[in-house]
Amino acid sequence: TECAAQGQSCGCPEGSEEVGSKCYTPGDRRMDFNNAAFACNLVGTDWNLIQVDDASENTAAETLVRNASASGAWLGGIAGGVDQWIWRASAETFFLNDGSGGALQPPYTYENWGTGEPELGAFGRGLAMDTNGEWYDEASESELMFVCEGPRSFLAPRLPTFQWDAMLVEVCVLAAL
Repeated sequence: TECAAQGQSCGCPEGSEEVGSKCYTPGDRRMDFNNAAFACNLVGTDWNLIQVDDASENTAAETLVRNASASGAWLGGIAGGVDQWIWRASAETFFLNDGSGGALQPPYTYENWGTGEPELGAFGRGLAMDTNGEWYDEASESELMFVCEGPRSFLAPRLPTFQWDAMLVEVCVLAAL
């Protein structure tokens, strides 16, 4: 939308993955969960740690983790209560863990926890992804790579926001004399 006002199309930042109308970009260094979340907010308006809602988003994140040669990366989930997993950006519960393995909470329909994950009794831990695209809980103080998600809001291709016409060139030449 920022680009449309300038008569240009919007795209994703360089080095990112584009899926539908969203962009996914890796962090530029390892950080703890809270600093990673803040770094995503700095990418632009409506940018956050990734909230994985389907397999295509999980694949985009997995690709970025592998391309960064990282062993793991922060996603946008956090254990906000004991065994209650919420998406940080929306503050909505997406998964409740229990002795039977837990369950997704409506309206969410996708999860990709690794075997034995998340641990029972987890609180204040962050959601991370390994190089196989599986999720695990991790101490939020750990420093990991991270994946940010946001809208297509970067000029693509980058074009000048104005054009020099003959009259403007003539005015500039006359002004220089």
